[in-house]
Amino acid sequence: MLRQLLDVHGEGVLVLEGREGFEEGDGAVLGYVLVANSTRTQVSWVLDLVVDKRYQGLGLGRRLLSAAVRRAERDGVHAVRVTVEPGNRAAVGLHRSLDFVVEADDPDYFGPGERRLVMTRLATRYPMR
Repeated sequence: MLRQLLDVHGEGVLVLEGREGFEEGDGAVLGYVLVANSTRTQVSWVLDLVVDKRYQGLGLGRRLLSAAVRRAERDGVHAVRVTVEPGNRAAVGLHRSLDFVVEADDPDYFGPGERRLVMTRLATRYPMR
């Protein structure tokens, strides 16, 4: 699937590869983030953020998300949005820590009973350094 994401979204996919100190060694995919930019609305959407379970809790998700936000802001977007399952406390906490705020709580975002928080980070208010 990662190959297809790279083919379709190109610049919007950031991949974090293994380095010394990780058991897989150099070149192992530890995680990735996929961001789609809309030039029409000047908003980016984080469509996927994945860190291999073996490496969760090491700050890799934060590194990926920070890099994606910096890139989106460099490209001139005014806001970065993401949907998060409300029970995923780690994801909600990660996004809050990077100045994302809950814009909406939609009980049926992906269909009946598929609740999601829509979280937004305003580039103009909190520029990522």
